Amino acid sequence: MSFPSSAYAGDTLTWTDSEFTSGSTVTAVLKHLATGTVISSIGVESGSVWTFTFASQETATAPAGNYQVSTIELFSSGSRETTQGGIMEMLEPVDRSPVETHAARMVRLLEAHLEGRLDEEGGRGIESYTIGGVPITKISHMDARELLVGYRRDLANEDQKRRIAMGLGTGRRILTTFE
Repeated sequence: MSFPSSAYAGDTLTWTDSEFTSGSTVTAVLKHLATGTVISSIGVESGSVWTFTFASQETATAPAGNYQVSTIELFSSGSRETTQGGIMEMLEPVDRSPVETHAARMVRLLEAHLEGRLDEEGGRGIESYTIGGVPITKISHMDARELLVGYRRDLANEDQKRRIAMGLGTGRRILTTFE
């Protein structure tokens, strides 16, 4: 398979291939390793060459990251063959802000919340007060810390899943050999 090793989300992506049986229907599939998002394109046969085109509208909302590239060939007999071609990286375009996961966003917000509380009342902060007769209660310092620990764990799990999907291992074990 002769697909590009990387492309920018929002760009038109095109490649050709000639490894397929004449008269078959061939679909190229890009599957995002972290989210499972799938984008597909049916190949157009011209002679013995298939052209796969992913329009800019299809890639515009594609999340950045690594994609498994595969082809599915449907033969006239009704049988099919799936071939995995490798990994392609979809790059974040410079005009799009990066997508932040819920866990990453919560870690950022809770850290900012706790940092802001350090300036109030000697590090503990005001937890409840009244404005115009309306009672306002903030999350307690201890509850915020407990939430932060949980969301940091979720964020570490997301990172570990991403590393495993990319074939980098868990990041927790170092293997050595002695000779």
